[in-house]
Amino acid sequence: MLRIDKYRLTLFFVLTAVLAIGIAVIVVNHVIGNLATDNLVEIAEDSNLREAVHVEAMIMGQNHVGVGNTMGPETSEALGMLSTMSPPRTLQGVVASQEILSMMPSLARGLNIAKISLLYPEGGVAWSTAPEDIGSDHAAPKRVALAVEGHVSSEFTHGKEVVDLAGKRRPIDVVETLLPLTEPNSGQSIGVISIERDVSGDVSIQVDDTQTAVLWTTMGTMGGLFLILIGFIVVADVTINRSRQRELFVVEEANRGLEERVVERTKELQQANQQLIEAQEQLVRKEKLAAIGQLAGGVAHDLRNPLGAIKNAVYYLRTKLRTTDLALSNPRIPQFMQIVDEEVDRSNQILTDLMSLARTAPLNLSPTDLGVPIDDISSSVKMGPVTRLAKQM
Repeated sequence: MLRIDKYRLTLFFVLTAVLAIGIAVIVVNHVIGNLATDNLVEIAEDSNLREAVHVEAMIMGQNHVGVGNTMGPETSEALGMLSTMSPPRTLQGVVASQEILSMMPSLARGLNIAKISLLYPEGGVAWSTAPEDIGSDHAAPKRVALAVEGHVSSEFTHGKEVVDLAGKRRPIDVVETLLPLTEPNSGQSIGVISIERDVSGDVSIQVDDTQTAVLWTTMGTMGGLFLILIGFIVVADVTINRSRQRELFVVEEANRGLEERVVERTKELQQANQQLIEAQEQLVRKEKLAAIGQLAGGVAHDLRNPLGAIKNAVYYLRTKLRTTDLALSNPRIPQFMQIVDEEVDRSNQILTDLMSLARTAPLNLSPTDLGVPIDDISSSVKMGPVTRLAKQM
């Protein structure tokens, strides 16, 4: 079974290389696409500028040299008719000149233009070959303001919905050029001309085909380099893996020998520790027994004398009170005397057992009835001397 961790260097390189190739393809394709689009916009802008001269000449009623050589007969005839009209001086006059505007669709068809619009300096659409756009605001007021000042600008829009000359709305790729509409006598801008050229075919040929070619070229080049580099990486990874296996084998052998020595040493230490523990326990026991012996002697000396005095006092009181009227009228007094006497004997037995514990005498095993000590212990636990006294009072 293939273990991934053995070839993690190759896997890391593959993932990194695929990511780098993807980023490189995207960046290159984007850059080339932008360059192709910019080139397309420049070409379309040049065409729009040339045709804007014809549109302006048509609107202002001026003759334009070379018009008949670049236009169809229908457009040339329209310009010829308009050249005899007096030019309007304002944009409102242009809009009011229906003879001029009625020729615009023919001019647009002759020049292969998608839409022609006349814009107010404030940005509104004064007239357009798409009637529904009239009265609306232009989408780029800043560009309109620059055009009024005499600057020409072009912008590419992908998939823009435009109403063509046949009245159908369809998404196309357009390059819109904005340039000033100049009054010929004063030379001042009275509005803005907007020319939108359909460049869908050019985009397909110049941009899309270029991006596709660049994409496959980049992927092929990167893929070849990737295969070459991955070959070197695989060889290096296999070599490193074999070297690592040899190192691991040496380390495992050393660890195995070390583990065996550690086990042997641990057994020796455990045996020595056990012996030390046994010796320590014997020493502690001897010291404990010696201390208990000393304590037992002192306790026996200090407690047996008062216990003997208590026992004698109880005997004396029992003898004196046995025949008195107090003892005869209250039978609990002899019972209490008996309890005190028994507890004194129990205390003496505890002292005797304590002293026996201090002696290191050999064990003497013999059969014993366990019922007697169990009953004695049970009765002592259930009812101590104080409890028995309290219950009998």
